[in-house]
Amino acid sequence: MPQRKAIFASAAGLQKGRDLGTHQLARTFARNGWDVLLLAAPIAVQHLISPSLRTSLDRYAVARKGLYEVKFDGGVLRALTPFAFAAPHPKIPVFNSEWMLANWFHSSLPSLAGTLARHGFDQADLLLSDTVLFSQVHPHLRNVGKSVFRVHDNNRAWGRDSEGYKHAESQQAITADLVVHSAETLEEYANSLGPDVHSRLLRNGVEYDLFAKSDLARQDGPLTILYMGEMSKRFDSDLIIKYATENPEVRFVLAGAPNKPIQDSLGSRSNVDLLGEVAYADLPAILQKCDIGIIPFSKSAPAALINATNPLKLYQYMASGLPVVALDYPGLPVKEAPCFVYDGYDGFCRSIDLAAAYGKRESTRLLAKTYDWNHGYRIICEGVGYEV
Repeated sequence: MPQRKAIFASAAGLQKGRDLGTHQLARTFARNGWDVLLLAAPIAVQHLISPSLRTSLDRYAVARKGLYEVKFDGGVLRALTPFAFAAPHPKIPVFNSEWMLANWFHSSLPSLAGTLARHGFDQADLLLSDTVLFSQVHPHLRNVGKSVFRVHDNNRAWGRDSEGYKHAESQQAITADLVVHSAETLEEYANSLGPDVHSRLLRNGVEYDLFAKSDLARQDGPLTILYMGEMSKRFDSDLIIKYATENPEVRFVLAGAPNKPIQDSLGSRSNVDLLGEVAYADLPAILQKCDIGIIPFSKSAPAALINATNPLKLYQYMASGLPVVALDYPGLPVKEAPCFVYDGYDGFCRSIDLAAAYGKRESTRLLAKTYDWNHGYRIICEGVGYEV
């Protein structure tokens, strides 16, 4: 049988510190013998004059590589960040229109359609997308076997709610052969995208073999609490600042770009390590040196942003054997040991004590194994009629 080809179209590329569920699914397909292309959101001229210039320049450097190989533990895939003279943007008039979503491909340089054709991806057995940016990619492909739309967040709660974006998202769901959602709390949102949309739950997962390598023995030194990920408006900076300040004997490791409150309040504290953005492959080594993983979502953040989240870090913490302390919210899939939930600062303190006493355990790691991404691989293949 010829090797099957799959395109995974994602809102983000493989930048340092940005590894999404779609990326992890793409690697899982590659490990299972598929020829996989990870197609990232385009970089355009407008991004080079944005406030996030450093990030834009990094993405532009990736775009200049063209289509390139990415080797990882257990396989290889190919990746492409297209360059375009203009690309969609959810909050800029005209750029957030349905016309822009349908036509930005024509301004890509080199031609996106030509690049896909040269590498044989204009005939793909599977197209999985988690973004409206590629909602109109089909006309640029000679043939697509099956298409999957992955709903992994409440896009409209994040402000991606122009008429053009809403219509494109609905059309993507309506025309897909399979729609999947990453958290139980996203089912209603996913099904609301079209009258005949019946989305299937495909929970976020973990690349278990990568994270389960660490030693469960506790290392000498102070209790070490880890947070991995973005420190955006979902992140409870005040809670972390207060606990780190009141408990100088506890060490905090924050892996991700710090927001301004964290940088200003904790940047000079001896018990806080601000690592900045960390390469995905380096996370297991960091996890091995820590005792507790935390998910400190902010209660003041919009409920729609919190409730739609099924955190990848939860499964990565558990696969490393770490107990977890997390805000209790409707979308959290594990709410008993090894995950200790809280509601408010006093509850956070109690949960930290409970997690410290619980410690690293093999049973925690085995629970994480039930969320391995191979389960998602089977759901997708069976859902579109491909043999596993």
